[in-house]
Amino acid sequence: MIKFIADCLERYEEYVQSSSKDKRKSCKGSSLAHFYILIKFLYMLNLSCQLIFLQYFLRYQQLTCFQYGWNMLRNIYHPSSQIFPRLTLCDFQIRELGIQHLYTVECVLVLNLFLEKLYLLIWIWFNVLFILTIVDTIRWIYRIYFRHSRNQFIRKHIELTLEKSLTRHKQFHSFLHYFPIDNLFTLKMMSNNSSSTIVADVLYELFQRKIQHNSDV
Repeated sequence: MIKFIADCLERYEEYVQSSSKDKRKSCKGSSLAHFYILIKFLYMLNLSCQLIFLQYFLRYQQLTCFQYGWNMLRNIYHPSSQIFPRLTLCDFQIRELGIQHLYTVECVLVLNLFLEKLYLLIWIWFNVLFILTIVDTIRWIYRIYFRHSRNQFIRKHIELTLEKSLTRHKQFHSFLHYFPIDNLFTLKMMSNNSSSTIVADVLYELFQRKIQHNSDV
């Protein structure tokens, strides 16, 4: 399995280097990473549209979509609410001895008490997802597009399988410089979903092939 993964990554690296006019281009072989970041931005756009739709659906035009939740939290125990009124006046009739008596009393709208908390939880959930998506997108941009982060990830994992450091080896610096971003992105996904040992074995296999100039893919 390790050799199969190494074959796939090496095949992609050779394809990128053969199709790239400028082999020193820092973002070569990064279409998969670009697409992943684009999906992250689409997530943020979707959450923004959800918050705007929530404002349109509830018709609270006097507040922005971000002020709605704070206003609801501030007035959560207040009996009067413009969006979900809890108290209203109810008219009803009571017949006594053939005479109808009209009464107007104060009523509690129990359903609005439930709906108010429900939409408040939806607003909080959308905002939490929005903030977490922004933080995760910034984290992935740093991990993918900054060379220092990429080199640190490769060096950290490949030295798990070696007894001595490779920081001074010329071949290792060349291996870091020409390593495609999409391959690194794939290894990061593998590290998140499996273990660092598998990533270390794949990197070690790729590095040994680079030293021996042994490519049969």
